[in-house]
Amino acid sequence: MKKTTTILCLGIALCMLGCSDDDDQVTTISTVPFSLTASLPPRSSDAEDTGILQGNWNTGSQLAVMKTGSSGVPKSILTKEDNSSDTFKGNLPALVKNDNEIAVFYPAAAITATSSDTLNQTLNLNGQDGTLAGVTNYDYSWALCKAGMSETAGSSACEMTSLVTIGKFQFTVNGGNPLNDITRITVTATTGNLYSSAIVKLKDGELSSAQTGNITIKNKTGLSGTTYISFFPSEAQLHFTLVTATGDVYETATPTTIQLEKGKVYKAPALDCTPLPSAKVGDYYYSDATYSTDKDENKTCIGIVYALDDADGNLSAALTASPFGRIVALSDNQSRTKWISKAEDLEGIENYTTADGTLTTGVLPYYNGTADSFFSDKNEERIKGATINVETGQPATWVSEGAISDFHGKAHTSQLGKNASNYPAGGYCYQYSTSGKSAGEWYLPSAGELTLLWELHKTGIICNDKQDCFSDFSRAGYWSSSEHSIESAWYLNFVSGTIVANSKASSYSTRPVAQF
Repeated sequence: MKKTTTILCLGIALCMLGCSDDDDQVTTISTVPFSLTASLPPRSSDAEDTGILQGNWNTGSQLAVMKTGSSGVPKSILTKEDNSSDTFKGNLPALVKNDNEIAVFYPAAAITATSSDTLNQTLNLNGQDGTLAGVTNYDYSWALCKAGMSETAGSSACEMTSLVTIGKFQFTVNGGNPLNDITRITVTATTGNLYSSAIVKLKDGELSSAQTGNITIKNKTGLSGTTYISFFPSEAQLHFTLVTATGDVYETATPTTIQLEKGKVYKAPALDCTPLPSAKVGDYYYSDATYSTDKDENKTCIGIVYALDDADGNLSAALTASPFGRIVALSDNQSRTKWISKAEDLEGIENYTTADGTLTTGVLPYYNGTADSFFSDKNEERIKGATINVETGQPATWVSEGAISDFHGKAHTSQLGKNASNYPAGGYCYQYSTSGKSAGEWYLPSAGELTLLWELHKTGIICNDKQDCFSDFSRAGYWSSSEHSIESAWYLNFVSGTIVANSKASSYSTRPVAQF
């Protein structure tokens, strides 16, 4: 006891000499008031294109400012406070010295960096709403200038350079009537390249690592008349798949290849739209975001429809056709891979300790003529609460508990997908890409989705005999994205139909899926 007391007293004495609250405080960097006059060259003379397209900043617009050439200088935000001038005001770190080069970027919210040691920024085009007001969030522009700094204030001026093209489109039906209440537009390229994301280097404003893929416009209110879409520079013939609030589907395309030049506004002639039927389970899904029951040899098939969703993206067994749904990739992504590199319970993914609310291991029907066909002779192992309608391919009955009730593979993979080295099963599916579907859109199916795929495969609704471009599931185990515990995740044996939780260190196949 005496020895313990001595050590405690020594510790208190040392802390009195050397300890302070600084260890718990965030280091602050002194700042000085800074004003920046940023001019924006007009790109449109159309009276309807008000605001940023005519070179006028909106009050409240914000610019991100970063020092180039060294690290440790935080990003600063400057705000346009009124309509009387093009002046943005805020505070710049005193670490920025007089005549230092600074990079300016609009919109500020697109820059995630906190200091100039990360001057490469990924810019995305998905998430647009198709409106003139909304396109300003994707009207990326940039400038370089020198900071005029004193000990008490700073200022500068620059002319912004646009990094994108703004496309202005009007969609019509029946020879000229506006197509109203458009809630979703998927843009793809039938020829040339369309880019869904790119990296900008703030030091020189150059775009690199552009990723080909589709651009999806969503607007729950419904677009009527003119639609505005932001594009990275490219040359392409554009294809549009459109869905209205009533669930009607249309397609159209620009008649020729068009040049999308940065800093320009491309105004397309009115595009007349052709109606399409909604998707059904078993349909071919193409790179231009269309689908058909009979294969269209003039299009590139990238998946097979295996489930139908409602407008909110929720799987609905009540539907027989829908413009929204889920597709399965034509082939495996990985033949054998671990679920995780080390034991970890991922926050945000629910743990399921049973397959169906009762069984820790269960056997699914394999539909050798009936839903009562099982490989197992043991009745107590059979899962009878998950069946499909063999005519429509939609779930007929389904369990409401356990791993089989989990249809949230996309949400699970969003947590797994950004680190394939730590989470290879989900990460490799997340990184999977095809023409018309970019990396980040594909995901590792949940246990419920994988169970549905098993039954569709065994009934022959989705198989190579019916869809000749589809590679049948291997006689192997397939990972789902559903967790069981720290050590285990759920997989499905595509030989016996057994669904079981096993060690995340085990190696199984993966088959990516995606939503449309």
